[in-house]
This record gives sequence, structure tokens and C-alpha cells, in this order.
Amino acid sequence: MNTNLPLVSLSTDQKEYVLNVYRYRNHIVGVIEHTNLLQLFELTEFVKPANYIAWRFRLYWPSPLLDVHGIPLNDKCLLKKITAISVQYRIPLYGQYQTNNRDQHE
Repeated sequence: MNTNLPLVSLSTDQKEYVLNVYRYRNHIVGVIEHTNLLQLFELTEFVKPANYIAWRFRLYWPSPLLDVHGIPLNDKCLLKKITAISVQYRIPLYGQYQTNNRDQHE
């Protein structure tokens, strides 16, 4: 299995965006991505999805959902979708059962 590929890609209410659900440190993180641009899993020559997620967590704070700009997002509908993925794959959402130490994100 290619760890750079999203576990699941889900449509959003805006047709030009997709919700890609990645596995990050054995947790689920959803990232909104623009379909007209290269998505994280297509940029692995330059950056791996895990490195991008860690970088965004250092700039802001850890969150199970990042918007198209990499900023933590609190959208109840999208959180509900990734929670269902979490249950289906039996992988916890990022931020559950973890300490909140920002320095531990590489």
C-alpha cells in the first residue's frame, strides 16, 4: 500500500474541492484539496503528505481537518464524514488520545 495516497477521497459541497483523508502517525487527518491543482499525493517528488501535515501543525495547531490553505478547520459536516471513515477503518481521528505538545510534530 502506498502511504502517500489518501485512504479515501470524498466530494465536498463545492465541486472544485475534494476532501482527501490521509493516515498520519496512525491517525486520520482530512485535507481539503483543490481538484484543478496538484494534490498532496501527486507532489511526493517535492513533499510527502505527512511532511506537509506536520508543517501545518507547527504553524497552527494539530487538527483532524485542514482547509485548502492548510489551516485547521472546524466544519461539523466534514468532521462527521471523517469520523465515519475513522470508525470504518478503526483508526482514530488526529487529536484523540494524544497530548497537545506542539513541539512533538516533526
